[in-house]
Amino acid sequence: MILKNEPAEHPADVSFELDRATALETLGDGHFAGRITRDFWVAIGPNGGYLAAIALRGALLALADAARAPRSMHVRYLAPPREGELELRTSVVRAGRSMTTLDASLRQAGREFMTASFCFSAPFSGPAFQDGAPPEALPIAHAIPLAREIPLNDRFDARTAIGARSRAGARAETGGYLRLADGRPVDMLALAAFWDSWPPALFFRALEPEWKGGMPTVEASVYFRRPVPFAGFRSSEHVLIRLRSALAHDGFVEEDGEIWSLDGQLLVQSRQLALCR
Repeated sequence: MILKNEPAEHPADVSFELDRATALETLGDGHFAGRITRDFWVAIGPNGGYLAAIALRGALLALADAARAPRSMHVRYLAPPREGELELRTSVVRAGRSMTTLDASLRQAGREFMTASFCFSAPFSGPAFQDGAPPEALPIAHAIPLAREIPLNDRFDARTAIGARSRAGARAETGGYLRLADGRPVDMLALAAFWDSWPPALFFRALEPEWKGGMPTVEASVYFRRPVPFAGFRSSEHVLIRLRSALAHDGFVEEDGEIWSLDGQLLVQSRQLALCR
């Protein structure tokens, strides 16, 4: 992939797997070309967080004001994409004095397989508080490495520290420590991938033994609560992720996620609706 017109504020460092797998060629007028690789593959296709990271990279490239950080991301997965070439088109919904809203469409062979929308802004003045606290978790030294069952697992250093072992919990809850396996620093692009990179909470609840289905995402909302890096943030460290589901019905399940820095700062909140089939 030949990279051109890549803005200095959001370079693709192709020494890291996530950057190679999300690299985009700028074609002009908010139009980009890229490729879906098997580096972030699950059982039968690419991971949803990986696709969201591609969309965010395109939105960052299309953003006129690099001082505006991502605040929210909403994605809809319309059809399963394949390995291979993709096109990404962005459009500016509104660029105001303080906030920019962008839409993105991802296509293969003329078929739209994913849409996304993003809100970017510089910081506003206002009240600041954090009443919540990180979840209780095993110390990282006692956390258990996540089983490497699919190609996606090889891309991460993931260590289970919350919830029961697979298919054994009284509730659908899981989580632990997470970072990219090749040492890539945690930034906004990494966080855009992290929310969907851990095995689903549903897989950790005790279910009937014969259920061995998948959990493809239908749509998701991701809120970036603190742009990274910030003062004191150690981008080479793990983050702590927790996922929970409360209801599975009619073949659908929701999943709520939180991502925390190791010093207790809330970085990301997410909610997705997925099929459990």
